This record gives sequence, C-alpha cells and structure tokens, in this order.
Amino acid sequence: YACDLDYFFSAVPSVGMGVWSLISGPGFSTFSNPNSSTSSVIVINYGVYDFLWTESNGICKDSDIVVVNFNQPPLVDAGTDVTICANDSAVLNASGGSSYIWSPVGGLGDPNISNPVAGPLNTTTYTVTATDSNGCTGTDSVTVTVSTSGFITGQVFDSITPVMAGIVKLREYHTNPTQMLDIDSSYIDSLGYYFFSNIPLVQ
Repeated sequence: YACDLDYFFSAVPSVGMGVWSLISGPGFSTFSNPNSSTSSVIVINYGVYDFLWTESNGICKDSDIVVVNFNQPPLVDAGTDVTICANDSAVLNASGGSSYIWSPVGGLGDPNISNPVAGPLNTTTYTVTATDSNGCTGTDSVTVTVSTSGFITGQVFDSITPVMAGIVKLREYHTNPTQMLDIDSSYIDSLGYYFFSNIPLVQ
C-alpha cells in the first residue's frame, strides 16, 4: 500500500528489457522511468491500481502484476492553541487517527493518547503524529502558552502617594523596569491600609 499518491516499485529484474505499464485504476499514472525495475509512479486519484512489469528477451517475454492501494494520509488536527497560567494545565485534543504520539513529552501526562493533560513550565509547541487504520501517518501542532501574568490580592500602606478619587499607586518591583499600577482600593482601614484583590500582576 501507499500513504499518498506516489509509490516506489521494487521489482527484481532478470535478463532483457523491462517496462512498467498501468493495467487498471481510478486514474492516470506517470512513471519516473518506465524501463527501471525500481521506478516510482505517481497517480492522480486515490484507490487500487494494477501495474504490470514486463520483461522481454528476444521473442521471450515474462510479466508480473503489482497491486497498489493508494491511501489518503489522515487529516490530523491537534486542536486550537491554548493559554494557561503558571502551574496550571489544559487538556489537548487531537483527532484524525486511531493512535497518537505527542512530542516533546515534557509537561504531558500521557503522550500516547489523543487527549493528554499538558502543564508545561514554559510556552511549548507540541506536535502530534497520528496513525490511521491503514498504517498511514499525519502530523499537526498546537502551542500551549504559559502566561506570566497573574493576580495579586493583599494590602499596602501608602503614606506618600495621596489617595485620588479612590485610586492608589501600588509600586511593584521586578527585574524589568519598575511598574506603576493604578488600583482601586476596596476599602481603607483605620490605620491607612489599602485593601485590594484580583489586580493584574505583570512579570
């Protein structure tokens, strides 16, 4: 069988001249070298084709038939790209085959199923190779983006930055340049602590 529209023959030549020809099939065929026992052939439609290898030596001839089933490769879909938070995970979902192998395996729960749980530490592109019932394979990829953004909840005492219409300046220190975040204080206690929740934290 073939897993596409091309095939390489492997006839064993004897004496005399040989030639390939198409006996039957659902479409036309083109041989790379019809006089070579190891010629390749390209067909225009999927399906079963009968090819004839004929050898001639003077008035003597001999021939043999090769039957090739040209199968369409599986249309593999690795699913849509997904974004997760750090230390989180997502379920991947591939389709198009009967068995699956994912790579790389880092961050995957089971790389040999269609829907593994993916929880990589860093943004990773996973490639899945799917095999169908004919033994033909196809591949596709999906990217799991690990977001460096999160949310912070807590309190801050700010005796320098004045409260303007309920807005407090919260200074966050990172390896990147210092970020100034405007946050809405939920409430202020008697000691001047500003309480906040679910504020985006940029890292």
